[in-house]
Amino acid sequence: MNSEKKSQVAVIALWVLVILGLLALGLAHRVSLGLRLNRFQRDSLKAHYLAKAGITKAVALLLKDNNTTVDSFQDLWSSGKYADGRDILQEVKFEPDSNESFTVGYFYKEGDFRCLEDEDRKLNINKMDSEQLKRLFTIRVKDNLLNESEIAKLADIIVAWRTPSEASDTPSIYKKEDFTVLEELLTVFEYYFRDVKRLPDFQEKARQLYTAVEDILTVYGDDKVNLNTALPDVLEVILRTVNVTAATESDITGVKNALVGFQENNCYFEDISNVVDRLRQDNCGGFSLNELQGQLINATINKFKSNSQYFRIQGIGRVGDISKRITAVVKRDNGSIRLLYWHQN
Repeated sequence: MNSEKKSQVAVIALWVLVILGLLALGLAHRVSLGLRLNRFQRDSLKAHYLAKAGITKAVALLLKDNNTTVDSFQDLWSSGKYADGRDILQEVKFEPDSNESFTVGYFYKEGDFRCLEDEDRKLNINKMDSEQLKRLFTIRVKDNLLNESEIAKLADIIVAWRTPSEASDTPSIYKKEDFTVLEELLTVFEYYFRDVKRLPDFQEKARQLYTAVEDILTVYGDDKVNLNTALPDVLEVILRTVNVTAATESDITGVKNALVGFQENNCYFEDISNVVDRLRQDNCGGFSLNELQGQLINATINKFKSNSQYFRIQGIGRVGDISKRITAVVKRDNGSIRLLYWHQN
């Protein structure tokens, strides 16, 4: 073989090696990508089941509460802490040095992490009348989103939306029965901004409105709110819709602040009938209430209770940087738990 042919063979062999090298690199990349994908799927599945484990653990914690006639922030299902301060359901690991954990809880307010959230601390959208809805939107919604007349119109639409009716002039889009999940309110808000207000950005407006009110509304429970856990704005809505003619703005604010302060002093009502007396006790703040404020409280007694039946559980499973969230709503009744809602991402 002459030198020219040897050169040609060498070039061909070199190209073959280059092609084989490129194929090897491509195969290695595909294998590496497949391994990473498998690892991601494995860790995602682990995170999912860790979140489910958190939900299960939370249900077990809820069942340990033997006193179901009174529920407050001092109960284990809410505080999520043992008497010595140890967390029960926060960053729970099966092995000390593992990067796998689950957490159950929500932020009650900045820096205050709680375990389960009772839905009975909120206002049931299926039980609210037009006046309560107007108060709610007035408290929570900015003027640039809804003015006073628009708030009144929207409140009437919500009541009509859920009310059974055979009237021919009722829009066909109306559900005419109770809301089953709170997210259905988005449909109502989109209808209002699209068909009533005729706004091009109706979806954005609807989302803004929903975000403004979703944390204090629920579709579970009756028309009574647990006074031991009620949100401040929930208290204000109720206080502003009772008929105590001579009550001033200062009276309403004073009662709301006293009730919120009572909660923050780690106190709770065992008997709703003696709210005024309990607020005045020195060991729970010794709040001074005038006659009109006492009348305000007594006028709202039928709107409150001291226990909860419905609980929202948010479980988050984590494996490294991967996390999965599951949200469940359960009903506690006579020592048993019934699942009402389940959503996972």
